[in-house]
Amino acid sequence: MLRQVHPGRRRRAAIIVLSAFMMVFLIGMVAFGVDLGYIQLVKAELQRTADAAAHAAAMNIGMGESQARLAAQQVALQNRVAGLDYELDGTAVDFGRRDWDGNDFTYNWTAAEINAVRVVASRDEAAPQGPVALFFAPVLGFQETMITAESIVAINPRDIVMVIDLSGSMHHDSEPWTWAAQNDLGQDPDTGEGGGDAVRSDLWDDMGLTDAGIDFTDLTPGTSDDKRNNNFDFQDRVNNRQVDLPVMDINDDGVVDSSDAQASVDFYVSEIKKRYSNAGKSHNNFQNSVGLDADGNIQARLNFDDVRYLTSDSDIMGMWKDHSTPQAADLAQDYAAGNTGASTDNRSSTVSAYDFITDQYLSTTMRHAKPSLTNAATRDTYRTFWRGYLSYTRGYSSGSGSSNGIDGFSNPSTNSSNNSHKDRYGWDGNFKTELANLKNVANYKSYIQFMMDHGFNMKVGLEDDGSAAPLSEMFYTPMSSRWADDTGDDSNAYRRFDSDLNTYRPIREQPTAGVSDAILAALKEIKEQNASLHSTIRDKVAIVTFHSSFTPITGNETNRFLDPVDDYDQLVSDVVNKASQSLPNAYSNVDGTGGSTNTMSGLRNAGNFIDSMGGRSFSTKWVVLFTDGVPNEITSPDSISNDEYHNTFVDMDGDGTKETQYYYSQNGNDARNASLKEVADLAKAHDAYVHTITAGAGHDKDITKRMSALTDGEYIDSGNYFHDYTELLIEAFESLANRRSIHFGIDD
Repeated sequence: MLRQVHPGRRRRAAIIVLSAFMMVFLIGMVAFGVDLGYIQLVKAELQRTADAAAHAAAMNIGMGESQARLAAQQVALQNRVAGLDYELDGTAVDFGRRDWDGNDFTYNWTAAEINAVRVVASRDEAAPQGPVALFFAPVLGFQETMITAESIVAINPRDIVMVIDLSGSMHHDSEPWTWAAQNDLGQDPDTGEGGGDAVRSDLWDDMGLTDAGIDFTDLTPGTSDDKRNNNFDFQDRVNNRQVDLPVMDINDDGVVDSSDAQASVDFYVSEIKKRYSNAGKSHNNFQNSVGLDADGNIQARLNFDDVRYLTSDSDIMGMWKDHSTPQAADLAQDYAAGNTGASTDNRSSTVSAYDFITDQYLSTTMRHAKPSLTNAATRDTYRTFWRGYLSYTRGYSSGSGSSNGIDGFSNPSTNSSNNSHKDRYGWDGNFKTELANLKNVANYKSYIQFMMDHGFNMKVGLEDDGSAAPLSEMFYTPMSSRWADDTGDDSNAYRRFDSDLNTYRPIREQPTAGVSDAILAALKEIKEQNASLHSTIRDKVAIVTFHSSFTPITGNETNRFLDPVDDYDQLVSDVVNKASQSLPNAYSNVDGTGGSTNTMSGLRNAGNFIDSMGGRSFSTKWVVLFTDGVPNEITSPDSISNDEYHNTFVDMDGDGTKETQYYYSQNGNDARNASLKEVADLAKAHDAYVHTITAGAGHDKDITKRMSALTDGEYIDSGNYFHDYTELLIEAFESLANRRSIHFGIDD
């Protein structure tokens, strides 16, 4: 049944009253929600500002409190809080010291020696911007609110182990056989100058050859007088300068006169031709290289065989000795009796030839070389040394007991070695040809090759009979920092003066010199930063060098990391004297160490140093590896499991995705794999960052990128223009030195 509704009946308005009450509640809730969210946003902005300001102050703490406070205020001003640029009151920045008591960190905000910063960022009555105004809360009687955020940042001290590659390849860039490659691979963007010529220019300056006016282009054998005056060619007499030979008393009448001159020429030609015939060689028109000048003096251009036959011919030497003019008397003394008084028969004909070449040719063609050739007394003192150089230049032993001549095993004398260097350098030229051009020519270019190939720990010298001299009678090269160990006469060594250190250092030997310069610059930077910090939280440094399995640790007399403030002089001395020159590839006859690249050993020693010699439990661990080369030697290889090989990846291109396996192969005996595993173990055992800095024309970017990527360390490439190694490496390492490791107090 339908219900009838009477039109006059009205509903009651209770819902309106309820709605009014609900509106008040809802507005209160909106006010609470919006303003509470806004308060949280402002608090987050304040915290962000406090963190940024504290971080900036901590990074500048070494510059003093005023500079650090200013940095905090400048960074704070770059942040907006509640829609306004934030002005940080200087009184809101406090400085103190963070210490480790063996169990926990403590903070002392009244300490004089500081390493920590506390920033209080606030919007309150005292702040320049005042309290934070609210949106809806004023309806409920709340106009504004006060918000504060605090941030504490401390400088985290670093234990830094510098691992320096001193293997033989670390001097390759200074060896002339690589200069053509460097010229092609690296061009100065401003001048277009080749890198090899720039390296040579540095060496020329350090050797005094630039000031002496010796033109590098005159060192290629040729027919011009300049070229003849700067070379001795072992094989081609035409390219050699003229030397005087004595006129002899052929008539044996007790008088040497003009009638003897042509007869002496004929005698020389006849006797030397017989020697060539006896040796089964062609005399190659020897007589055309010997003749009389306008004054009746005998002049000749001689090659090595000419000299050897001349100085070993008993008839000629007898003439010189028994019928001597003042000129001939010198020759008789030097080449007949010998400096040691040995008889002609007991002297090696080759050594006699070396001595003749040293006195008659090198004393003029290489008159600016050290040790001195122009001073007869000095020349006699170092005669065994110069014999070693001449023997090396011919491709034979320098007296060191190993086959380290200019085409010895340490250089690309074979096609396989030549090709491996091509792969490493990425150069299409022929290293073997470049090296061959240095053989059988005595000049400054081959002399540089000789010095670089012998590093700083190999001695050279040949006895009168051609055998290796005793070590006590051998010499380091004048490039070696050990030169003074033998002679004490620094005037006969190559040195460059370092005005900053007020000492002489070895000549520029790239990339080793660039590495040592970079380390010295970094030590200076760390010293300056440490100076304002308490000793307990300063950065500490250790220096490790590596080559073959033998790895000396420098700066380690007290078995601890060294403080660049207190131990700066010792650290500098270690770098200059022990870590600034590479070793030859051959094993040294002095200490039995060679120049192979055992990166694994260097990294393992870095880990051992962190473990047992002063690494602090609360410090950030850094291993900074300087190397140019592919690891080619290992000690105690660790096997690599299939799981480890297949499942471990690294991010090589920095895009955040780990896509590349860090091992080269599953061969546990691969030296590259062993070095990569050592890096992985370092990271796992010591929570260490490995930063790799490459140097050298033939450096292996792939291996060093993998090393740094394994620990999220930094990879730094020295670039392709090799002349700039030193500058680039200094810049790179100073940048690393300024990467202060910080610690937010909330982590405590």
